[in-house]
Amino acid sequence: MSPVPLDATFTGTDIVMATTYSKSLLRSAAGEWSQSKRNVHYFPSYEIVMNSARDRAWFMDGRHVRQDMVAHIMQTFANAYAPHPALGGQRTG
Repeated sequence: MSPVPLDATFTGTDIVMATTYSKSLLRSAAGEWSQSKRNVHYFPSYEIVMNSARDRAWFMDGRHVRQDMVAHIMQTFANAYAPHPALGGQRTG
């Protein structure tokens, strides 16, 4: 699920409302799916971006996630799901 807001909608709904509905629905579905399936995990990349300081997460246009934030998310994912065994379960950057 991408934190990037929608740019347009064909529903006639206000874009802010459409974005909020879309993201909420996708997050809810992902949560339900991951809770009901033992082999499915939800990684909170969406929440990492949305709950970080705006200037650290987004470029000034407010539509593109900063590359250093993407790198942080990918490193956090790697640490959680592909730990390096020689480092005691922790990967380094």
